Amino acid sequence: MLIDVHWLTLCSMVQTHGNLIWKFSKCEIFNSEGNKTECDRWVYDETERKSTVVTDLNLVCGNTFKATASSSMFMFGNLAGSMLSGIISDFLGRRKTLLIGITGSAVTSIAMSFAPEYYSFTILRFFCGYSA
Repeated sequence: MLIDVHWLTLCSMVQTHGNLIWKFSKCEIFNSEGNKTECDRWVYDETERKSTVVTDLNLVCGNTFKATASSSMFMFGNLAGSMLSGIISDFLGRRKTLLIGITGSAVTSIAMSFAPEYYSFTILRFFCGYSA
């Protein structure tokens, strides 16, 4: 049975004991030949927010792990920064170390908002965690 489903419907069809059951999926659709394919375009709900990191970098379906990896990089940076900030403050003093950390956090946070792709965003996220 061939069925033509518009790509915006974002649902998949499952046949169980002769009955058709619609199983909704955000990542797969049936094309005009009836074959299941990955979505190649995304329509995001922009009623509350115009754009987010997820919508800008398409961190959906097969790329959802990247959002978690980016957060993990922030925490690894925070771990490294926590271990080294004590050593740095011994040489420079607490006040200078704190000011360097605040400045570094502000600069990397602003730079993250202009990151053009995922990898530069993740590297900046690491350094933001390092200076936090």
